[in-house]
Amino acid sequence: MVDREQGFTRREYITIWQQNLNKLLIAQLDMLESIKKDYDIILIQEPHIDFRNLTRANSYYTVVYPPRHHDNHRNTPTRSIILVNRKLQSQAWSPIPIQSPDITAVQVTGEFGTIRIFNIYNDCEHNNSIMVLGDYMRSVAARNTTRPPVRYIWAGDYNRHHSLWEKERNFHLFTQSNLDAAQPLLDLIARHRMKMALPEGIPTLKALAMGNLTRVDNVFCSEALLDHVISCVTVPEDRPPKTDHFPIRSVIHATVHRSKFKSRPKYREVDWESF
Repeated sequence: MVDREQGFTRREYITIWQQNLNKLLIAQLDMLESIKKDYDIILIQEPHIDFRNLTRANSYYTVVYPPRHHDNHRNTPTRSIILVNRKLQSQAWSPIPIQSPDITAVQVTGEFGTIRIFNIYNDCEHNNSIMVLGDYMRSVAARNTTRPPVRYIWAGDYNRHHSLWEKERNFHLFTQSNLDAAQPLLDLIARHRMKMALPEGIPTLKALAMGNLTRVDNVFCSEALLDHVISCVTVPEDRPPKTDHFPIRSVIHATVHRSKFKSRPKYREVDWESF
């Protein structure tokens, strides 16, 4: 669908790619090559960060780092970044400043209102990220918007095991300590009426050593947004090399504005003698 007068295209869905890359350069380069420019938003947990404190992206995407990424990288390494497709109109999205190296967020606005997308890495040893997310959801900023209604997507690597999303064959993971560790996340989900967009029982990680399939990654969305989720699936066949997490692909029904494509000459294909 093309709006000729405004000079932009309108597509009736938002595509999101989610992936933990285990901080590996080879994995990040492979992912960028495979997805090219096909997704609107890419959520990366444990991205590769080089010696200049920069990650890798291709020319199709803008990188969103945590607000204090360039100040605190030595003591608190960044474990969450977002790539936003440059075709999204600049007026259609904006970053949300979350003061954590493990959470990045953006909001996308349009006729549908506002969708706030959080990319979360939650450490195995603590629930700091869950606490930061809870603090934001209680803040004035979470209630303010110029384009209501506001709906949320919480996607990421939570490093938590629970029978609500794990298969029964992983019962050995349902220890009291694991269940206690998952409780703050469950409380937050219930408090804000979030629903699981990725169906239960679908594994998101294959252990490199033993090959066991578990579910540490997840996608939660506002109850009112669930009916707009066209699909939310894992893509095991597109897992980058040396990584243990499966990519998750989500498609949300929401019309957003994109910059109109401008064709350019393909100089490499010119027959210069004939020209």
